[in-house]
Amino acid sequence: MSTISIKSIVGMLFLSLLLALTNNCGGSGGGGSSSGGGATCTDSDVDGHFAQDGCGATVDCDDSDPNNWISCDTCLDDDLDGFYTGCDDYTGLGETEDCNDGDASIHPGAIELCDGIDNQCPGDPFYGSVDVACMALIPAGCFNMGDAFSEGNSSELPVHNVCITSDFYMDAHGVTNAEYAACVSGGGCIAPNNSSSSTRGSYYGNPTYDNFPVIYVNWNQATAYCAGAGKRLPTEAEWEYAARGGLSGKRYPWGDSISYSDANYDWFIDDTSAVESYAGNGYGLYDMAGNVLEWVNDWYLSTYYSVSPTNDPPGPDTGSSRVFRGGSYDSIAWSLRVACRGDIGPASQTCDHGFRCAGD
Repeated sequence: MSTISIKSIVGMLFLSLLLALTNNCGGSGGGGSSSGGGATCTDSDVDGHFAQDGCGATVDCDDSDPNNWISCDTCLDDDLDGFYTGCDDYTGLGETEDCNDGDASIHPGAIELCDGIDNQCPGDPFYGSVDVACMALIPAGCFNMGDAFSEGNSSELPVHNVCITSDFYMDAHGVTNAEYAACVSGGGCIAPNNSSSSTRGSYYGNPTYDNFPVIYVNWNQATAYCAGAGKRLPTEAEWEYAARGGLSGKRYPWGDSISYSDANYDWFIDDTSAVESYAGNGYGLYDMAGNVLEWVNDWYLSTYYSVSPTNDPPGPDTGSSRVFRGGSYDSIAWSLRVACRGDIGPASQTCDHGFRCAGD
């Protein structure tokens, strides 16, 4: 009896070992597929995890998505914005979880849109500020760039067709004292070189003027602020296209005539005004004419319009001065025209220069 039992046991062990060898998938290394003992291990999404049981420590529950293999029922991207929720371990997207998986406009690093909701997540530069530093969507399109009235400088000619080939975003208003001060406090920006304004001894850093445009910042400071916010300065072509607000061939962002109810200019107020004090243009942008001049990204070349490409002009490759646009509180009406161009050294810091950012 004992001899039969031992043989039976040995036979069972041998059979078990044979079955185990037959079902071996060939390990979990590499991508694509591998075979061993007649079975196949597939890794269609090449994430190092196989679709079949026995091919590795973890079965890939979604072999079509390299970012989803630990737990398909909790690794979710319902709004298809590329940011997941419920994933403790996934590859390719970093470790930041989506704070709202029901709205594709809300995710880590999102642009703060002018939509009445907070588009950003905890840890983002403008999280907690609903539409304070928001951006308006500027649709792609073509326009005639330059002075259609032949009343400006020769640098505004010839009028030429320009196409902005992709949608982009533009700050709804110029960067404010409060917004810029937050960047300074965070260590990403250098404070303006003067805390006063034209008629106010205390301006930057004074809570009364938190919602007024920051001034006394040079081109480099403006660039650093935009980069720190995940944005950039607009090109000159983007700026003029956005300033026109969808209107064709007009003198100003709203039409062909101007009054003191349209903008802050010609020393009517003698100083800056709060952002969004006047009506916005067709794209929802405020103060694209008047209040403060605005830095753009381009180097200045007076003859650039003669050699400018049609699609997405980047401006000259080099130069000695940078372009500014828009006119200010101390500008005459002529300087508020959407076609008007100005230039100044990039290190200049003046009482009428500010900026706004663009985003992709």
